[in-house]
Amino acid sequence: MPDDSTQTDVQLAAWERYVAVQPNPATDKATVLSSVGLKGVEVFDMSGNRVLRLEASGLSAKLDVGTLPRGTYIVRVQTPIGTTARKLLLK
Repeated sequence: MPDDSTQTDVQLAAWERYVAVQPNPATDKATVLSSVGLKGVEVFDMSGNRVLRLEASGLSAKLDVGTLPRGTYIVRVQTPIGTTARKLLLK
């Protein structure tokens, strides 16, 4: 009998390829895109502090990152089928 957790891991790897943050690098605004839909987006600095949070729905969400200092951030994307993260560089 197949192990369902292994099948789920493979499915998650496939959908995660369709989550993107653009443009990257960004300056004032960035857009989070997901082909499976969005539930929420959080942005963390490299120290692990959450610096931005928004609830989202649909296939895209706009991030106003113009007030954040230049640097590297982690964008945590929550979708209806799981959570993934992307790196975002602010110039």
